[in-house]
Amino acid sequence: MIEALEYLLVILFSTSFASFYTTLGYRLVLYFYGKKRKNLKLVKKWNYILTKPSHCQSCEVDIQPVYLIPIFGYFLSGRKCNHCSTKIPIFYVLPEILFPIFALFLYKITNDLLYTLLIIIFFGHLTIVFITDYKKYIIDYENIPFLLFFPILAEYIHSGKLPDSESVFIFVILFIVFFLISIFSNGGFGFGDVWLISLLSALLGHPYWIFFFNLTFLSSLFFSFIFRTKSKSFLKQKIPLGVYMSGSMMISYLVKIYISNDNFFIIYE
Repeated sequence: MIEALEYLLVILFSTSFASFYTTLGYRLVLYFYGKKRKNLKLVKKWNYILTKPSHCQSCEVDIQPVYLIPIFGYFLSGRKCNHCSTKIPIFYVLPEILFPIFALFLYKITNDLLYTLLIIIFFGHLTIVFITDYKKYIIDYENIPFLLFFPILAEYIHSGKLPDSESVFIFVILFIVFFLISIFSNGGFGFGDVWLISLLSALLGHPYWIFFFNLTFLSSLFFSFIFRTKSKSFLKQKIPLGVYMSGSMMISYLVKIYISNDNFFIIYE
């Protein structure tokens, strides 16, 4: 009975976090990088971001409570605003579906509720990276401290470990390499990308950063080619690398946890 209650809490918290961070990501874009960035002062912006009731991005009419139920609300609404009939992007509900799956996986492997929730919060901040880079080709620097804080805190609480000299070495080497690439790429590789790929690789450690690195660039090339604008040269099209880094990091972190908890035999010396 207690175990079933714990799994229920994992599902409820993870879907709630997914809904919160998805909304937060879109509001950050709107009030800091979108059409309302010049309309309000900083305090007012954050007041709107954190307290304004959920509303349609198009007509700004408040959403009825029944349509705010995670996952189900999206389908009950007919996947559109009931006031202006604007279609609701599928991405709004995807985190609400994926986060409980990730959370149940984490909790099953680690049997640590606090650790599971902290990693899901970390995934929430990765979702913000996904949204801001997808919508505006921007990686929000203010989000980076949270991307460091939550996984480091989670690992320390769970295993008593902090990032070691190997993680620092990975960060320094990758930062130097990608900083040089950003200088000579003529804007093709942004400074935010430099920070993000270096920090996320360092958080994963060796050898998991290699998996993350390859997954990021292979997925970015594959999906960018599939969804390319055919009227433009593929090599000249902008790629929101933060989108692929955030998704790849979630997968890589789950792989790391699975392997490091003796659930997979790996030979490494």
